[in-house]
Amino acid sequence: MARPAACFPETEGVNPLGRGSRATNCRVPNRGFRTLDGCGAGIFRSFRRYGCGMSNDPHTAARRGPILVIAVLSGTLVIGSVLVGRSLLTGGSSSGGSRGTVRGGAGEGASVRDSVVAIEAGLSSAAEYQRTGKFAEAATILAKLAEQAPTDRAVRLAYAQALLGLKRYEEALKQFDSAIALSGVSSGGAVPQKRDAVLAQMHFEAGTCANAAGMIDKAMAYYETAQALDTAEPRYPVFLAMVQIRSGQDAAAMASLVRAIKLNPDMAEAWGTMAELEFKANRLQLARQHLERARTLQPDVSRWRILEARILNRQGDPETAATIIQSLPPGERADKSVMALLAESFGMLRQPAQAAAVYERAFAAAPTDPELAYFAATWYQRAGDAERAHALARTASMLGHAGAKDMLTAIETGR
Repeated sequence: MARPAACFPETEGVNPLGRGSRATNCRVPNRGFRTLDGCGAGIFRSFRRYGCGMSNDPHTAARRGPILVIAVLSGTLVIGSVLVGRSLLTGGSSSGGSRGTVRGGAGEGASVRDSVVAIEAGLSSAAEYQRTGKFAEAATILAKLAEQAPTDRAVRLAYAQALLGLKRYEEALKQFDSAIALSGVSSGGAVPQKRDAVLAQMHFEAGTCANAAGMIDKAMAYYETAQALDTAEPRYPVFLAMVQIRSGQDAAAMASLVRAIKLNPDMAEAWGTMAELEFKANRLQLARQHLERARTLQPDVSRWRILEARILNRQGDPETAATIIQSLPPGERADKSVMALLAESFGMLRQPAQAAAVYERAFAAAPTDPELAYFAATWYQRAGDAERAHALARTASMLGHAGAKDMLTAIETGR
């Protein structure tokens, strides 16, 4: 069966597996991912290999089942399904269940053969629907397939995909758990002692689903199991660190990131996240050291440049920090946290009017956002420009900003 094209736009970053990983020679789009942590807003993204680092034997490939591609982009899951190497009647089955070597008489063999072909056709149709973002249609097909072939692991995984696309996370997790159970492992049960990269990947995908649903404890458990099943894969401790940070376990997250770097020293995400943790703990010199590694590996990623500006402000060099922020692409500068950082730099430079202008320009581009008008008024008030402060405070108040109403009253009464 031909592999449908993945349905993702290209994004900045590098191969999450990094240079020198097992997937170096595979056709994996270059992508970065960001954490969802307390050190700054980010985007949590996870990516699947296209059957990389595994046997090229067609019988082994047939047992892989569907390779899932999962990404969380700005809180939105985008899922594409890629069906690979499916051997219909050569003894290979992704399910470990009903599909396999045909046995019995001619009539029974024909019946099994028809069943296999029907399931393959259903999976192919569902994959096409998912590729074009029609997750409801895919879920309808896969729900029926799951009823007809409840022990087929490939069907369970594809159904989980479709449910992810519909943001029906709890239902998707049930399908992941069913697929894991069909592999001979119960979710949350004892971890097999031998390495199992395929089973580890299933736990990783389930963890990504749980994380998207905000089920941090479940996500952590899935990632820990993935890491235990495949101790050579550096992505797993990195993603485990992300959810550990979200749950306030910074020390454990740091240990996970160190483990990832030992496995792959070229993981910019690991170095950069370590820098964020050191910055959070106010260990600025260590933060700068880790950040330099991340910047070397990903020189054009804005996340690291923004962190550098934060460190520079805290080290008392707001002029360099402001230069870095102003060199960011316009879309990045429009982020409110970045605007606040630039305003902080101008405030430290005793240029409050410059800080006010940052917010006033942003308000001109988004004239229904009262917060932008309010912050512009606040900085103009600090700059001693009472007229501009009064006008913007009045506008923000009319747009419903509570703080602006109090500020306007204070200005008008001379308090």
